[in-house]
Amino acid sequence: MSDQRHAERLVSRLTMEEKAAMGSGAGFWRSEAVSRLGIPSVQMNDGPHGLRIPADDPENAWSSRPATCFPTASCIAGSWDMELVAEVGAAIAEECRAFGTDLLLGPGVNIKRTPLCGRNFEYYSEDPFLAGELGAAFVRGAQHVGVGATVKHFACNNSEYQRMTIDVRVDERPLREIYLRAFERIVRLAQPWAVMAAYNQVNGHFACEHEELLEEILRGAWEYPGVVVSDWMAVYDRVKAVASGLDLEMPGPSSKNDDAVAQAVRDGRLSEETLNRRALSMVRLALRAAECAEGRPAGRVRETPAEEIRGEEAESHHQLARRSAAESMVLIKNEPPPERGTTRTGRAPKRGASSAPVLPLDLSEFSSLAVVGRFAEVPRYEGGGSSKVRATRVESVLEGLRELIAKLPHDSRPEVKVAGGYGEDGTAEVSEIEEAAAVVRDADAALLIVGLPDSVESEGFDRAGLELPKGQVELIRRVCAEQPRAAVTIVAGAPLEIASWLDEAPSVLLAGLAGQAGGGALVDVVTGAVNPGGKLAETWPVRLEDTPCYLNYPGEAGYVRYGEGIFVGYRGYEARRIQPALPFGHGLSYSRFTYGTPSADRGEASDDEELVVRVPIKNESSRDGTEVVQLYVEAPECRCARPPKELAAFTKLRVSAGDEREAVLVVEGEAFRYWDPEVSGWVCQGGEYRLHVGSSSQDIRGAVSVTVVPAEPVRPPLTERSTLNEWLAHPQGRELLEAMIPPQLQQTFQAAGAAETEMFRNMPLVKLPRLTQGMITEDQVRQAVRSVSRRSDGA
Repeated sequence: MSDQRHAERLVSRLTMEEKAAMGSGAGFWRSEAVSRLGIPSVQMNDGPHGLRIPADDPENAWSSRPATCFPTASCIAGSWDMELVAEVGAAIAEECRAFGTDLLLGPGVNIKRTPLCGRNFEYYSEDPFLAGELGAAFVRGAQHVGVGATVKHFACNNSEYQRMTIDVRVDERPLREIYLRAFERIVRLAQPWAVMAAYNQVNGHFACEHEELLEEILRGAWEYPGVVVSDWMAVYDRVKAVASGLDLEMPGPSSKNDDAVAQAVRDGRLSEETLNRRALSMVRLALRAAECAEGRPAGRVRETPAEEIRGEEAESHHQLARRSAAESMVLIKNEPPPERGTTRTGRAPKRGASSAPVLPLDLSEFSSLAVVGRFAEVPRYEGGGSSKVRATRVESVLEGLRELIAKLPHDSRPEVKVAGGYGEDGTAEVSEIEEAAAVVRDADAALLIVGLPDSVESEGFDRAGLELPKGQVELIRRVCAEQPRAAVTIVAGAPLEIASWLDEAPSVLLAGLAGQAGGGALVDVVTGAVNPGGKLAETWPVRLEDTPCYLNYPGEAGYVRYGEGIFVGYRGYEARRIQPALPFGHGLSYSRFTYGTPSADRGEASDDEELVVRVPIKNESSRDGTEVVQLYVEAPECRCARPPKELAAFTKLRVSAGDEREAVLVVEGEAFRYWDPEVSGWVCQGGEYRLHVGSSSQDIRGAVSVTVVPAEPVRPPLTERSTLNEWLAHPQGRELLEAMIPPQLQQTFQAAGAAETEMFRNMPLVKLPRLTQGMITEDQVRQAVRSVSRRSDGA
């Protein structure tokens, strides 16, 4: 018997009460089991960058057992490395298997609409293509191990402000092109076991009760076969949610809602067929989890210390966490120190030229190294909320430095001088700044670590602004003024205001929230053991007012209007010609890469086929390194607004010192499409497209043009309110319009000047009878509309 038929047979044997009960949890983390039929419960646990599993009481949501804390999504997105993300997903899933977790509540792929979203550290990018690629990689990695992934939060959960009640009012086009696209890509490419419906409302309906999102789009258009689970306590009306496509309300038990569902079926307000479909989804999930759980305890937490993550598995996962953190760090700036090239004491480094960039630091060159910042000793490695992981171990920067220095010859070991710089709340007092200045003044180089404290970035609330905590900017300025060889490292899960001090720091590195091994990874990068190759997955603004959603955030009167439309992130900055502090895709390396001329495999393409672009990349330096080669599509003029360019392909290329390799960028046909609200579908505008290849959205190194011919030309439907321009642009419409206009009127139109002609052309068809004083009748207009409709339908 097939798995589908077996599941259907089990559903047919369930009572009404059992089917209703399967739609709510049996506890905080488990689904309901039906023991008499052998249907097991499904164990669910957070989270996207590491397993958060209850420590003692399976029903305690906040106590957790040690597990590997990997870099957060905001950090690992900087790697632009799908293989690495899949590897991390698989490692988290392996720990899930060890603890008996069937369904992992991650990844989070919501779009970073505003840098203030308190949960941005859990999300990948402002760009839906990049978020979709990385999310799909994570899902594939986890599910390959036999643990289900849950893509969340569907949909438009783009801030924490009033997240459980806010009504997101978003037009159809940005909804499809920006906010649903990553989810769609993951569903189509990776088939996640579950999709989590969000807390918020979307255009007047709660996401858990949104029939258009859950049934028409997710299950209908995308043909999604998996389970839809609510975010925890997101359901308001369970009967409406079940009717709209929700399979599982969490947490449970929820006997009152179970009874309401069963009664609704009896009353005829909910069809039994609908309830059967929901129960079938849950039975299939339970059977799939049980099949994958062979050799481990299904649906329960392991209870003995011997079964915790330890030994070889703990060590290998810690090393993966370190490698993934190092690969994800972004070198923002790296210049030589100011010309004086020495400390203020007049002592130059033992060796090395001042013309070299500050990073990497060769510790054997220095007599002393100053390390400033509380985060160097007490690492901040993740954000707050439901994804907070109790790490198996935590590496600090100071530990990593001392371990490395201990391996140097005795006569080459620099002294490490430490200054706290700021307190637990991130505030740098005057006395702490003065202490740091004195410490770095007498050193040969300085590593300064700044950033946001735990209390600033968390689930449940948004940040108040982009600023560093009070005093940290002055700390940066003083350290860089006192020590020309100063490297500033940023620890944060989202963009900060850096434009006011960026020119004063010779070297700046974004470490992000890098997980439990972030301290060691940072040492690897700043000392050159790892050549940084990360790129920003979101734009860093100069000021908050520059962000595309500034006038439409956070909302008012219970709703928020996504008034910027499709112009989110770099799309908005480029469309408004606002220069950001750091562009999307930016990131430097200790290597130096040059780009050759890009070429396409053909000059003409269609929107239903792939196009391949190749570009030679040469490493001109003496260091092996990686370069994320990015391709952006610029569309021709279109009747609908299009962004100046959009990310359509990327590849991470490893190039040895002095070598040249070819980057191969595969552009999918859908990259040439946009969502047309008039036809309620994806449309391709034919014409010449420019494919820009570069190192960031603003660092474009070359371009190639291709002519795109739509596979199926789609034209908006013509109505009596369509303009004459729109009728003339439509082949059948033009024919009907020209036949309708009498010769004497055609002569009048032809004799008119350019301004008058354009005025006429922008009139809707329905105005012609009045404009022509009856020479064209209302009946002729209605007949033309009927005729073009029949032709469009193939009649």
